[in-house]
Amino acid sequence: MMRSVFQRGAFGPHYRAIQGSKSGLVTSALSLRVPACVGCWQAFSSESSEEVLTEDKVTDDTESSTTDSKAEEKPLPAFPWKSSEEPVDRIQEGNDLSGLPKSSRTRYFRPLLVASELNVPLWEALISSGWRYELAQDFSYAFQKGVAGLLSWKYQVPMELIDLDENGVVFDSNIKNEIGTKQSAEGKDFFDTYDDGEASRYVSGILESKLVDLYKDVPERLRLEMKPIGVPHIESTYVVPALTRAAVDRDPTLKGLYSRLEREIHEQGMGIGEMEEQAAKLIEKTGSTTSVRTIFADVSVNCMELFGTDEKEPSEVTHLVRFEMQTERGDRGQRVPTKWRIVDWDDLLGGNSWA
Repeated sequence: MMRSVFQRGAFGPHYRAIQGSKSGLVTSALSLRVPACVGCWQAFSSESSEEVLTEDKVTDDTESSTTDSKAEEKPLPAFPWKSSEEPVDRIQEGNDLSGLPKSSRTRYFRPLLVASELNVPLWEALISSGWRYELAQDFSYAFQKGVAGLLSWKYQVPMELIDLDENGVVFDSNIKNEIGTKQSAEGKDFFDTYDDGEASRYVSGILESKLVDLYKDVPERLRLEMKPIGVPHIESTYVVPALTRAAVDRDPTLKGLYSRLEREIHEQGMGIGEMEEQAAKLIEKTGSTTSVRTIFADVSVNCMELFGTDEKEPSEVTHLVRFEMQTERGDRGQRVPTKWRIVDWDDLLGGNSWA
């Protein structure tokens, strides 16, 4: 059976929501009222490209039947992945995609608002960074599980043969041939634990659909070894009130609404009354209430990696992983987290932001 990423005992109270005060000025008003990735993008077979393309050529069905008629070549599938040692530009720019200006004020208050959504006591959020450290560790863990789950599903290999826990992810598409020889000799079936339906559900539960769609077609030959090292770092985190990804999917005109409101409030220097008015417009536009909110978080995860069949020595790569989770108000006024999901990594989808 494929183990759930959400069964990690060390997740603690703040990250149990991976089982699957407020952000910015707009949220404060609500409380009053009630790029392209730089790096290697393709993993090819150790055989020459010419040999592979020769097998995959599509004959051009034209009236001419001469032997020198040109054939249309199918492009080799790619595995989108950042292998460059340079950090993603957004890390260096400090851009969290919220639309808010970068200031000491926002850097100080926004984590407190996120802590409130996660039911972290205010005193703990003020005097301790332990909850952020724990959350960052759990994000790193989930990133490893997400990558392993994706590889398991796309290549139909049991996850326990790919995810080696503290030793990271170790995958080579030749694993089927290598293990097939071994299991024949030992009379065992190392693949009997793989279940395609379960693998698909696992991936859809932890990765957002647009991210999964990037890997619709994967190369036949792939090698990826990834081991998180050091201490992961939360680059940014913030709360969006009254908006969810599902609401934007239903009404695409809502996309970017929160960011626009935040910019307008900042640029026009609105007072409390005007902020409440804007908050009311947001609620009216979304048909939602202040009880529904979404948390965004960007975390940097340093890894030692080998990617591609030609790599001989591992290199250190910093991945930027973007998480998202919806929260709701509980019966006793407490916040009820739902489930963290990875919505992008290394900005392959530009952050996959909708707010």
